[in-house]
Amino acid sequence: MLDWTRDPSVALWFAVEQIRRYPDSNPVVWQMCPEAKDFVNNQETELPFAGTRTKLFSTTFNIPRVRAQHGYFSLFKHSQDWGNGFVPLEKNKYLKESMKMVSITPGCAEEILLEIEAKGINRHIIYPPRVDVIAKQVKNKIFKK
Repeated sequence: MLDWTRDPSVALWFAVEQIRRYPDSNPVVWQMCPEAKDFVNNQETELPFAGTRTKLFSTTFNIPRVRAQHGYFSLFKHSQDWGNGFVPLEKNKYLKESMKMVSITPGCAEEILLEIEAKGINRHIIYPPRVDVIAKQVKNKIFKK
């Protein structure tokens, strides 16, 4: 399973957010333009694991991080024809035409990150704090611990 986002700004953030730690990295964003037939549309009748090929689906679980990241998932069909059992999306006969790789010039990555953060997309938005962490912060503030 691999997660995706519908939001291009979130995809860019994931691509460039490590540039400060790894300044020599070469960030990329993979874009997919799937067709309606590439999605699991009804998880009540069309179970993601029962498919005959790689498909995309959104979760029905209420997961704050997935909501914040505007997430979708691709569920890979296992095939003995590939070394590790999974066909890479860029070689998948059903999806390869919908895939595009966008390379980001490393020298522009820092500027892109600053622009994305100025729009309010940052680690705290992408990874919202869990309820237990928030409760602990409130408790510590109230009891001054």
